[in-house]
Order: sequence, then structure tokens, then C-alpha cells
Amino acid sequence: MNTWISGAAVGCAEAAALLFWLRITSGRSNTSSPVPFRIASGVATGIYGISVLISVILCGYILETSEAAYLTIQLIILAGFIVVCVLLELGGRYAGSQERKQFDERNVQKKLANRISSIRSQIQTMSDIPEPSGLLQEFRKLEETILYSDPAVSAAWCEIKSLLEQHISLLEDQVKLMNAVAVPKKAEAAAETTQIVRKIHEIMDEQKKQSLLLNSKSI
Repeated sequence: MNTWISGAAVGCAEAAALLFWLRITSGRSNTSSPVPFRIASGVATGIYGISVLISVILCGYILETSEAAYLTIQLIILAGFIVVCVLLELGGRYAGSQERKQFDERNVQKKLANRISSIRSQIQTMSDIPEPSGLLQEFRKLEETILYSDPAVSAAWCEIKSLLEQHISLLEDQVKLMNAVAVPKKAEAAAETTQIVRKIHEIMDEQKKQSLLLNSKSI
């Protein structure tokens, strides 16, 4: 009976090692869990295999262990391994989803900042705008605010992505208007553009305040 239990235990350890190897080589775990969790899963599998081997040698051959006690030991080792694997899998999936979420948020930031930078570059090519330095400074300030915000603020802005994109599209149209109107009206068009930039800043600041307020209440 002890031989059968030993064989089953070794078979479970081999199956666990094989499943871990298949997950790593197939790449399925790469999309769900970050590297630290995959390493921890490999360590857990190794510890489980070593524990099974030690228990088989000690309880199966060296010590006089009853069949019931030997089976109980192997079941406890197996149950502990399963619990650890489940916890690592759940933790890895959660951490992976958070990483993907932050990556998406950073992409949104970069796209918004690139659009602002593109608009600013267009304004720089316009030589007939009265006092362009103030307008360009507003654009640089907005671009830096979007690009260098912390993750919590980035998440808040992603919630109003469509609203920000609408106002940036309005900016793009306004720049086209600035380029098309006669010189006497360019100052007025530039002032309107500055107001749109400041409006975007106000929207972002308001969303940031609301996000920080919600986070403070949840703590």
C-alpha cells in the first residue's frame, strides 16, 4: 500500500512540474501573471517536488509509518501546494490586470500629449500671431501636466478621456481657424485658443480633485 501511495505522490509531483513547464513554454501564463508570480509558482512547484521526494524516502522506506498516516501526510502536502498555487494564480491575474490597466492609461496620456505637442508645433510655424509666447507657454504647461502626472491622476483623466479628446479636437479646429483668418483677427483667435487650453486645464484639475477626494474617503 505504501508503494502505491509513493507512486501516486511522485506522479502528482511530476504532473505539477509538467503543467508548470507547459504553461511557461506555451506563453499562456506570460499574458496573465507578472514575472515575480511566475517565478514564485516555479519555486512552489520545486518545493512541492522536493517535499514529496523527502516524504517518500522518510515515510515510505526509512520510518515505519502506517498507511493512514503516510496517506495523510501526502494529502496535506498536496493540499498545501494546491492552496499556494491558487493564491499565486489569483494574485498574478490581479497584478497582471493592474499592469495592463496602467499601461493603457499611460498610452492614453501619451496620445493626448502627442496631440497637444502637434498643435503647439503648428502654432510655432505661424509667424504672424501677436505675442505667441504666452500661448505656447500654455501649451507646454498642458503637455507637461498630461505627460508627467502620477498613475492615480492618470487613471482619473482616463475616466474623462472622451471629454478631453473633444476639447483637443476643438483646439485643432481653432488652430486651423487661426491659420486661415486675416491678420487683424489672429489676436482674437489666439485669445480664444488660450481660453480653450485653460478650459482643458480646469477640467483636468477638477477631475483630479474629485479623484483625490474619493480616494481619501475610501481610506
